[in-house]
Amino acid sequence: MKVADGVELSYVEGKAVLKGEFKDDKGEVIASLAGEVKAAYFVNPKLDEVIAKVASGEIDLIPGTDLEKPVVLQVLAALRAEINR
Repeated sequence: MKVADGVELSYVEGKAVLKGEFKDDKGEVIASLAGEVKAAYFVNPKLDEVIAKVASGEIDLIPGTDLEKPVVLQVLAALRAEINR
């Protein structure tokens, strides 16, 4: 995904990868920079919040019922497992 001119963000093997290229006036690359961070570091706390809200009923996709709760919790657990592998 393009973040800005010469800067790309991607998700590779559980890591968010940010790559940037710096060009001179002629358009030639004079420097490049790349950084990686485990996506789980940022995503896990938010997933924990959402899981807690679903479990408590604060997030209720079908108001007044608990029919969807087990399915939603399973989906969130699968998402967490995928991000953390």
